[in-house]
Amino acid sequence: NKAVNGRLDLTQNDLQNEVIPLDGDWAFYWNQLLEPVNLDQATLSGYVPFPSSWNKYQIDGKDIPGPGYATYQLTFTVSENQILALKLPKVRTAYQLWVNGEPIASAGTLGQTRDTMVPQYLPQVVSFDVLAGDNDVVLQMSNFHMSSGGLLNSILLGSEAQLLAIRYHGLAYELFLFGALMMMGVYHLALFVFRRKDRAPLYFGLFCILVAIRTLLIGESFLYFAVPDLNFAVARKLQTLTYYLGVPLIIMFFRAILPNYFHIKLTKLVLVLGLLYTTFVIFAPTNVYSAINPVYQIWTIFLILYLFVMLLKIALHKEKNSTLIILGGLALIATSFIDIITLSPWINDSWPPLLLLIFQGD
Repeated sequence: NKAVNGRLDLTQNDLQNEVIPLDGDWAFYWNQLLEPVNLDQATLSGYVPFPSSWNKYQIDGKDIPGPGYATYQLTFTVSENQILALKLPKVRTAYQLWVNGEPIASAGTLGQTRDTMVPQYLPQVVSFDVLAGDNDVVLQMSNFHMSSGGLLNSILLGSEAQLLAIRYHGLAYELFLFGALMMMGVYHLALFVFRRKDRAPLYFGLFCILVAIRTLLIGESFLYFAVPDLNFAVARKLQTLTYYLGVPLIIMFFRAILPNYFHIKLTKLVLVLGLLYTTFVIFAPTNVYSAINPVYQIWTIFLILYLFVMLLKIALHKEKNSTLIILGGLALIATSFIDIITLSPWINDSWPPLLLLIFQGD
């Protein structure tokens, strides 16, 4: 089912046993923070595809900028009274959600300027009473802390039990990955302690730890769940740094195990750029450095192609243990490429967590 002109008919759906994404065309009110009672007097900016970054929208032929605030509205129709729930993803970067005139969920503090709003990422599941007939959803958002605003992932409608199961399964999977990656990272760092001349375990161990940290910040975002008051800027910097530092670490790892195939000058360039971008992230505000993520992602695509060519050479030369190296490298290339083409202001981070761990930039 897809919403058309701000309306979604769910009268034929069994909502106690189905999970429905509230996708389609929502009513959109740009630069207006409207409560449900004020919608009738407001000026409609248009019907826009949802979910999507609002940077993709145009009003009077002009692109909408990332900083700003807006209200979205959807009416969905059901056949009977029942209790349902909504699964809300991360919103850029503060919101309040109303259903049938009642506020049922929020994250951060809405504001019309950077100084008056407080950003927060807080995925959550909220239940509410659904009435037979029309039900009105109003979503207020404001964003002055990311280069793109809006919502990139679907809001899901279904029974509370179903949606909580989806969330908790996601959290459990990410925590499992976190534990496994941390153990791998610590193990390889321990190997380096006893064999300091071989730096490959050092690079791989640090890489594993960085990816482990990312599992707590993406997907179901356990760290935001465990620490709801986590400072937004600190968390975003940490998430971005795991990407910017992970790229040179994996290239240096391959250079350490196969120095004849990975050029030292390129390896140094990867490291220098990674450190320069890292320094920029540390000192720049979130809305500034998030705008340069696509540039670094293009650079990463070049490195992926370079790595693929080197793996082909390794296969042709039949190096010792080349099968394992090639399989591992191909797995890294596959997940990295999927991440890059699905992430950025046009990204959808609802992909499985394993595909988003390494190169998610925004």
